[in-house]
Amino acid sequence: MRSALSLGLWAVLTPQQKVALLGHELGHFANGDTRHGSLVGSALHTLRLWVAVLTPDPWDGRLTHLLVIGMMRIPYYAAQSGLTLLEKVSLRGLPRREYLADDLAAEVASTEAARDLMETLLHADRIDSELRRLSNEAAAFASRQDAPRMDETLWPRLAEHLASVPPRERERLRRVSALDWHQQDSTHPPTHLRIELLDRRGPSVAKVVLDERTESAVERELRPAAKKVARTVARDM
Repeated sequence: MRSALSLGLWAVLTPQQKVALLGHELGHFANGDTRHGSLVGSALHTLRLWVAVLTPDPWDGRLTHLLVIGMMRIPYYAAQSGLTLLEKVSLRGLPRREYLADDLAAEVASTEAARDLMETLLHADRIDSELRRLSNEAAAFASRQDAPRMDETLWPRLAEHLASVPPRERERLRRVSALDWHQQDSTHPPTHLRIELLDRRGPSVAKVVLDERTESAVERELRPAAKKVARTVARDM
């Protein structure tokens, strides 16, 4: 569940790492990344929605269903072909755009915060596993009156779990990521190369500091969505 993983990542970040994350995302717009622009970005989003809507369900044995699958095949392949073509065209020069976005994140939040953000991304699988464990725990205690409220405790418990990872394990994961050429996803350069480039950049002082008051305001704004996703994790993940 993408929204759960996104909120899970946000929950475990420090204030300055959150600034670095936002700086990276906004950096795509500042650097003219067409994939995040109103034209190409909207087209990619629309085509992905059409592909999802037009993807046929497995045949259930009924003749009428088979006819519907046949009718949907042409528009499905048209949407899928358009998405594939636009993805390939827009991916040209993508690694450079990601490095530029990392550089802006370092400029805004500090090199240290941007580097720490990259290292936190290495724990995505750990975050996913812990979310599933907490979901199973919620299911097991759902009938008990003293069961903890997942919409209140999920994200703090996730942050505590990641904070408890010992330094030796963090260092091991950094080394493994370099050997495996870990990537956040197929559109991002290998994480260890992003970290190396930030190291070459040298230290920098944050231009934007997320103070306690501002962070509290941000968390208040996100709280309704965070509670909703937490309840979904407890029920469905």
